[in-house]
Amino acid sequence: MALHMSTIISRTASDILSQLSYIRPALSSHIPLFSISVSPNTKADELSALVSHLTSQSSHGIGCLSASIPSTDPTWQESIACSVALFDKSMATPFRSTIPGINTPQVGRWHSFRKRSEDADDELGDTANINWDDIWSRKLGRGFLPPEIPTQDHEAVGTIVYFSDGAPEGLSNALHTLGSATKVGLIASSTPFVTGRPFTLFHGTSIYSSGAVGLYLASSARPRSYVEFPGLQKLTEPLTVTSSKGNLVHSLDNTNPSRLLLSAIEKSGSASRRVTVRAPDANMKDDQYYLAALRRVGEQYELHQLFTIMSGDPSRGTLALGSDTAPSEGTPVQIYRLPAEFSPDTLARYLVDSKTSAPRKTCNVIFTVSPDVDHRSVPVVINESMETIVLDDVFIAASENGFVVDDRVLGDGGDRPWRCTIRGGLFGLEWDR
Repeated sequence: MALHMSTIISRTASDILSQLSYIRPALSSHIPLFSISVSPNTKADELSALVSHLTSQSSHGIGCLSASIPSTDPTWQESIACSVALFDKSMATPFRSTIPGINTPQVGRWHSFRKRSEDADDELGDTANINWDDIWSRKLGRGFLPPEIPTQDHEAVGTIVYFSDGAPEGLSNALHTLGSATKVGLIASSTPFVTGRPFTLFHGTSIYSSGAVGLYLASSARPRSYVEFPGLQKLTEPLTVTSSKGNLVHSLDNTNPSRLLLSAIEKSGSASRRVTVRAPDANMKDDQYYLAALRRVGEQYELHQLFTIMSGDPSRGTLALGSDTAPSEGTPVQIYRLPAEFSPDTLARYLVDSKTSAPRKTCNVIFTVSPDVDHRSVPVVINESMETIVLDDVFIAASENGFVVDDRVLGDGGDRPWRCTIRGGLFGLEWDR
């Protein structure tokens, strides 16, 4: 487990630096994992000071720039958040990956302070020799793993935590060869308007715009894992996939899945109007719809993976999912909706926990999906009286780009890593203190 873990939230960088000073002596003798989210009014020199503080004392630190932790309180939109975890060098090893994935255009948010002289970015290697069929069919050889990760003794690797650019597929599929190791990665926040880079990743004193950086932790420190999807509304009872191919679902319970979805939406809309939960003319087409893969826990089903429903064809019956593959035949599934007006409030949960007198018995690394908000269009709310908050024993990092989880993390035995982009979705790793 980590020797120290905390999330610091403040209106000013100086207050965060003051809190970080307490752990500064330990930075050089341990492996730091950190994330920083800046506010619309954070100055370039303030961000530079935070980065320097966390990287100058250790050549092994791993970090990224992240998004604001989801909150319904607009006060927090002006805040800076810094999460830090310190791991023992005997238990943690940092790594850097340049394994290519699928590149997509990136957008950012606001001001740039990038200094060209500080560009330490490595170019990705020649991708012409990569066999993409092998990558997507999960035949990626062990030689593709970052050299810092042991390839002979897979049992020595208990947990891998990493920060990636927007193309994590190559690395996540390579890491899948590590079998039962716990693997989770945060897709770093888009930062063209912050640093001039599409993503901003830190490995020691080097700064990268692409690839991934991370830690592998020894198996003796293996944590428990959990996944949560707040705000989801159930539209159907559990169903069974009876036909699927590629990313298409052709039938559920031997029935047209598109018509099942439309019928569920109509029934839900009628129920909403009866109880006046939503306006009669509410545009449910703006909601997001998901097919959830379930796993059985005792006598009940538990949601453990979400597939975005991209489109449906009532005449042909197919549902197209936003993934490489759909759940296989025989998989129990359920259809869910996320209302357009839902706003996640991840931060509130941990603020409440921090106000209790009882110390936490566990420490948690939490990755969560923040709403994709363009801060350039958000008025800055200045709250001079806002206090600095320190959340002990918890590391929270958010990104509008989501996170990647290996199915076997959740004990399912699934055969593909998957990416969560549902706003408010949360994945946690939990160690006993």
